[in-house]
Amino acid sequence: MVSADLLGSGIMQTYNASAIYNFRVQVARDFNLQFAVQGGYLHNSLNWSKLQFASDLHEIPQPAEIPDDLVNNQSRFDLSAGFVGYTPYLYFGLAVHHLLPLRMTFFGHPTDHWGLKWTAHVGGKIDITKKRKGEVSFGDISFYPNVIFVSQGTSHYMHEGFYFSFYPFTIGTWIRHNFKGLDAFIVSCGIEYKIFRIGYSYDFNLTPLRTGGAHEVSLQFTIPCTLKPPPKRKKFAPIECPRF
Repeated sequence: MVSADLLGSGIMQTYNASAIYNFRVQVARDFNLQFAVQGGYLHNSLNWSKLQFASDLHEIPQPAEIPDDLVNNQSRFDLSAGFVGYTPYLYFGLAVHHLLPLRMTFFGHPTDHWGLKWTAHVGGKIDITKKRKGEVSFGDISFYPNVIFVSQGTSHYMHEGFYFSFYPFTIGTWIRHNFKGLDAFIVSCGIEYKIFRIGYSYDFNLTPLRTGGAHEVSLQFTIPCTLKPPPKRKKFAPIECPRF
């Protein structure tokens, strides 16, 4: 997985490349647990030349001096882990990011803002129309309600929303708040074709700052795995992990 996060027209840039390994444990006929660990490489950069200071607003601009101890680029290894439990119609999970100490430095001063990040979620799938059991077909209609809680340091956020799928098309709406007020209203859409999934979302900023929204585009593809495990006696047939 590779991601890029550009803040403030490229003032702050974060790049992350990682790989995920997961394995499944079948607990009962219709209940599975899936565990995963993620290792990656994180890079942050700060473009000092794009920052705007009070001196820039004077009639005679005065260039801001760059601190001698400024750290513009930083790189770190990162490690995360989590699990998801699921049935054909309900799923829940917990993930912990930044298990390795990430003591980033900005403007020459160390900060502890990169503490453990906890993400808990619960959701469900409600089939409205389905042509074939166990397989997704064109025209199948499903409804996916979801709740996500994210906590890192002193920041705590809740996301509540849903997806509505008319296969292969999907639309969704979300709200995000920090228990003191609404932070954003989010809309999303996507399409899936064979091994490819393309998605787009837009965040409408609802904070008093009103600094504009945020666009997010994603492209996913799944490589079919044809390797089969050695023959063994199975009590139950495995169920598919929910896609969300």
